[in-house]
Amino acid sequence: MYWVHALNGVVLRRFLLTGLRNGLWRSLSSVEQALYRASMIYAGVKGRIVNARLLESLNSLMWRLKRNTKGIILILGRLRAKELNEACLTRGTFAWCPSLSAWLKQEDYWLHLGVTCKNAGVMSRNPRQGDF
Repeated sequence: MYWVHALNGVVLRRFLLTGLRNGLWRSLSSVEQALYRASMIYAGVKGRIVNARLLESLNSLMWRLKRNTKGIILILGRLRAKELNEACLTRGTFAWCPSLSAWLKQEDYWLHLGVTCKNAGVMSRNPRQGDF
């Protein structure tokens, strides 16, 4: 997540359109949507937003509007790669498989691990429990 010191209406509008296109706008609660819309109107009237508390809230909302499936999968894959790296260090796996260390640092392998983790969560659900 990145930090901004001031926001104007153009930036807020761009993130709103991104959230509407990818469907993540609907994942925000009605209070969050109202805060975002009010901030857009305020930024349009005043020119920019500089309040630190409001910027922190908007920064969080903008990050949630911008995230996509690939980003989520990369985060999951990076976490899984970190777990595997720690497990392999404690068990001495890198001694007999040094290429594994290089794999755990590649973004393509993170994508593979992330997809595997995401699909494993879906496949382990019981359809009779009503999770779907």
